[in-house]
Amino acid sequence: MDGTLWDPALKLPVPPIHTVYNETVGFWTTIVYALFALPVIVYALRRSRDSVGRTMLLILVGGSLCSLIEPFADLLGGCWHPEVNQPTVFELLGRGIPVWVCVGYVTYFGALGAVSYALYTYGITRKVIWMTFLSSVVIDILMENIMLSHGLYFYYGNQPLNDIGLLPLWWPPVNALGVELGAAAVCFLMPHLKGWRVLLVPLVMPIADLASYGLIAYPGMVAVNSAHFGPLVTDLLGLGTWVLAAFMVYILSLLIAVDSPLRTGARLILTTMRQQGEPATPVLTAATTARASAASQ
Repeated sequence: MDGTLWDPALKLPVPPIHTVYNETVGFWTTIVYALFALPVIVYALRRSRDSVGRTMLLILVGGSLCSLIEPFADLLGGCWHPEVNQPTVFELLGRGIPVWVCVGYVTYFGALGAVSYALYTYGITRKVIWMTFLSSVVIDILMENIMLSHGLYFYYGNQPLNDIGLLPLWWPPVNALGVELGAAAVCFLMPHLKGWRVLLVPLVMPIADLASYGLIAYPGMVAVNSAHFGPLVTDLLGLGTWVLAAFMVYILSLLIAVDSPLRTGARLILTTMRQQGEPATPVLTAATTARASAASQ
């Protein structure tokens, strides 16, 4: 990350294009990611007779589609996958994406997203929602630092919060929010995805992943692509991403958690309106119906 070259015309960071793909590390990373995803896949297959298991399988497919967002994240976020000797699966925006990244997305966004969805359908508290988000953050930090230490890929540009470990610490909340946002969106949409519409579930995960960049990654991406920011401003922008992530998780907890005062209030208002013979508002009816349907699956 240090010593990044900057394009004098575009004033943007130049990726380390001459780096060479580490085939051995890439191979073993692919195997490890696949092994981590395997228990979730087996569990979802064993529950494939009920709607939760089938939805988990669709979320796993959606996790694989999230790899299509990687070139966008790499371009704006300053991440480079060496293309010399790279086993490229696809190329978008001038960025080649190797095999291990595609498998890794199945594990991180697919498997973790499927687990979060299963937890949401059982009904969890606001505390547990925060724990699922922070667990995804910790997993991201551990896995990426191991891969970065072996030179599998590189971060470049003016990366915020890059003083601890090899992973710039503004990235984990962005990735973790994509997982939780996708799982929450599926939870709310499932009551409305009947019949063939259930096949739209895989599209929810990449949309949520892309939304997480739009919702919270902007400060970090501005810092990465700005050579004139000093360390203080750069790190403050990185912290801004964390603040936005915390706000979004707080909102999700209000919408999903069984102990949310917002959801409790909605149920009380709806009950009172029914007792008084007044028509329920569509918003309250949809919120209560979606939660009840998800909890019963």
